[in-house]
Amino acid sequence: RVEKFKKENCLVDQEFQFGDGDKATVAQWLKAQDKQLRKMQDRVHFLENEIAARQKRMGAIEQQLSHPGEKDDVMELTREYLELKLRVEAQTDEWTSLMEQLEL
Repeated sequence: RVEKFKKENCLVDQEFQFGDGDKATVAQWLKAQDKQLRKMQDRVHFLENEIAARQKRMGAIEQQLSHPGEKDDVMELTREYLELKLRVEAQTDEWTSLMEQLEL
């Protein structure tokens, strides 16, 4: 009797139809949301590390360009710097978007 009462009255175990039309129990939906949240948090952490590494490399390139040696290929360093800058900007945009979603 207790199990039947729990199944009929406990919302976590009851099946619902969510906004996307799928049916699941609240517990299943919460588990899926938790998984998605963890994926987003992992991506944020990955992006933070990537951005930091690229910014560090950009700083090193800036140092080389400010005092280029005879063997330094200024054009290649400039190309690499600009490529890194574009990647950092794109990753920063993605990071910002993810952070906004995580704040909701």
